[in-house]
Amino acid sequence: MVKLTTHDRAAALAAGLDAFWQWGFHGTSMKDLERATGMHPGSIYAAFGSKRGFYVAALDRYTEDVLADLRRHASETASPIEGLAGFVEAIAQDEDRSARSCMLVKTLLEHGEGDETLRRSAESGIAAIETEIGNNLRRAQQRGEVSASLEVEHAARRIQLNIMGLRSFACRPGANESVALMAQDIASEIRKLKQVPS
Repeated sequence: MVKLTTHDRAAALAAGLDAFWQWGFHGTSMKDLERATGMHPGSIYAAFGSKRGFYVAALDRYTEDVLADLRRHASETASPIEGLAGFVEAIAQDEDRSARSCMLVKTLLEHGEGDETLRRSAESGIAAIETEIGNNLRRAQQRGEVSASLEVEHAARRIQLNIMGLRSFACRPGANESVALMAQDIASEIRKLKQVPS
C-alpha cells in the first residue's frame, strides 16, 4: 500500500474535515469519505486506521488550524490583546469559516456522553486553544498591557466561550450581519482588558 505524502494527507484531512463538519461522525459514511477525498477504502484505512481514526485526525487538523490562526494574528501585531481581538474579528470576515459551528463543540454535542475517544479528542482540542489564548494574555501581562491581577485562566475560558458561541450562532441562515456585530462586541471586550496608561 502506497503511503500518503504529507501533501496528500493534508488534502485528505481537509476534505474529510469538510465532510464530517457537514454531516457529523454518524452521518458521514465511508462512501461519503471516498467521494470527498477521492481515495479508495483501502487507502483510507491504511492512512487513518478506521473511520473513527479519520475523524480524530480531522479534529486534530481543525485544532491545529485554529491554533495557527491564533498565532498568525499574534505575530502580526506587537500587542497580544490586539492579536486576540483581530483573531475574533477575522472569524466574521471569513464567511465560509464563520458559517460553520466550532467542530469541537459539534463533536461534544454529538458524543458528549457517547464515544469516549471522540469526546476526549474534542476536549483536548478545546484545552489546547484555551491554553493558547491564555498564553497571549500572559504575554500581555508581561508587557504591562493588562493588569497583573488578571485571572488568566478565567479570562481565557471566557474568551473561548464567546468565540465558540459566535461560531455556533453563525450557523443560522442570514446571520452574517449579526455575526459581524457580535464579533465586534467580543473584540471590544477583549480590548477593554488593556490598562489605561497612567
